[in-house]
Amino acid sequence: MNSQENILILKSIAKKISDKLHCDRHGSCVHFAEIFVEEVNDKHPELLNDFDVIEGYVNVKFGNGIPQEHTWIRLNNGEIIDPTFSQFDKYDKNAQYSKKRTKVYSGQEYYDEGKEGSWFSERRKNLPSSVFKEGKRESIRKVLREETKLPLIIRRRINTLEDLLYNHMATSYAPHKVCRYKNEDDLLMYVIASVIEDMYYRYFDEEISDLSKEWEDMYRLMEKYITDEFGDKIKNYYHIHCGD
Repeated sequence: MNSQENILILKSIAKKISDKLHCDRHGSCVHFAEIFVEEVNDKHPELLNDFDVIEGYVNVKFGNGIPQEHTWIRLNNGEIIDPTFSQFDKYDKNAQYSKKRTKVYSGQEYYDEGKEGSWFSERRKNLPSSVFKEGKRESIRKVLREETKLPLIIRRRINTLEDLLYNHMATSYAPHKVCRYKNEDDLLMYVIASVIEDMYYRYFDEEISDLSKEWEDMYRLMEKYITDEFGDKIKNYYHIHCGD
């Protein structure tokens, strides 16, 4: 096959995957990248070195203006495949790739590193409806959490809250951020604060003051939800990446 044929094959694989995914959800970029390299390895393993997986940042107006972590595909001819960029430009039409430091993997390297699975692959397995447009019915956990005291304004964004959490904990940038904490409780508070801050600037800053009693109550409820549902996983992540 010539290089143009290879490019068309890779673009075709990307299109089939993106058609099945919720590409406008936070964290969808890692789902796309992981599935893409798995599909290429399965169908055309000889093409794993015809593209790179880039872990970098996107400049957007939300998130207090802090560059947001993002993952995308860059073909050897320089073309970018990034259907999940819509998670940014649907909120900010001026969103653009940041020049901040990036990490580059060949397709083969990214596939090899993902063989053992990730938080994202676990989420695809346990909550496919949050990732795929036609996923299976979500587990009983979803039903149970609908009966919690989380207000509707949060419950209807529960998938986004969990996606933000997975993104904070699963990217390659997380270890150098979290290992500076002296104990797992400090780590947990850092992760929770980061996730809830993202939620605030994405959805609530135009409706609710971050100094209001309403936001204080919402913060407390989200903090409890994350601690109850994911606290042990976050602490386990700390021990794996930072040591006891």
